[in-house]
Amino acid sequence: MAMIDSVVSTLSLGHDHRFFPSTNPVAHIVGTNSGKAGDEASLDAEIITTTGRGIETTYVYIDGGTSNPFANWLIWAAKASDAELPKVHSLSVGAPEGAVGDVIIQRMNTEMAALGVRGVSIVFASGDSGYQPEQKFGAASPYVTSVGGVYNGEMRQSGLQADSLTTGGFAASKHNTAQPWQAAAIASYTKIGGAKKGGGVRGGGLSKWRRGVEGGR
Repeated sequence: MAMIDSVVSTLSLGHDHRFFPSTNPVAHIVGTNSGKAGDEASLDAEIITTTGRGIETTYVYIDGGTSNPFANWLIWAAKASDAELPKVHSLSVGAPEGAVGDVIIQRMNTEMAALGVRGVSIVFASGDSGYQPEQKFGAASPYVTSVGGVYNGEMRQSGLQADSLTTGGFAASKHNTAQPWQAAAIASYTKIGGAKKGGGVRGGGLSKWRRGVEGGR
């Protein structure tokens, strides 16, 4: 299991966790980690090592201050041997497709597709900005699994529904169009009842939205 994130608390990489009981520490660290982390990245590390007891975890540092924070992760993954490359990569970061730009989106899609050929599953958080005409990348990529949140009421009294904060994991960019293997899942999804927002995904109403739930899972 690989966790790709910004700076993580040194405590969160070891047994002395701040948020959860002690578990197996992170086994490998790729890149520089100052240990002066915010809570979110540290919480990611602790949840992964807590729920994945006994599973070796690799932490890969990414620098959010660069033009492409994902570059050092993808370069490391491309160079890693099959024996050392974790088979599940988890990322809870992203940016609007327009901010990422077409060139980076295309190159990242190529690299993430290549990782898929090697048997790697890439999981991105869909975002917590609610509905957005411009979706978050890499969650919008058709070569990853996008994960959002669900909600069943303050007192757990309702049926599960998509949380209003979940961005969705769809796509607006022409470079993130749905792939043939997603057709059945998309067809099933668009038959689900409930209100749907039209006009935001790939510039059209519901008919275009149905054709384009691009990058969705």
